[in-house]
Amino acid sequence: MTKAQAQVMKQWAKALRSGDYKQARGQLKKGVGYCCLGVLCDIVDRKGHGKDWFNGDMYPPDNVKHRAGLNVVFGVNDVDELADLNDHHKATFEEIADVVDWIRMSDAKA
Repeated sequence: MTKAQAQVMKQWAKALRSGDYKQARGQLKKGVGYCCLGVLCDIVDRKGHGKDWFNGDMYPPDNVKHRAGLNVVFGVNDVDELADLNDHHKATFEEIADVVDWIRMSDAKA
């Protein structure tokens, strides 16, 4: 993970803990709520580079995943596992932020 990717991960965890985002499930953004991956999209790529990724999408675009280092070091399942925590296990944003920090810190030690 690059320093820039680690910084994005740090900002993402901070945003998840901020209380500024209402949690939603099943889509990046649903109404006024966001899934954990929607929060990532919002802090990295608010305009979606011409694509309305908030239009029912469940997964962030590749440029957003790359900016955070997802699917780069930890394999194809990073995004699926985080979505599963948010949607099926109903983890809180605080709990997901802990996982994001763990991923960031684990990669820093590798």
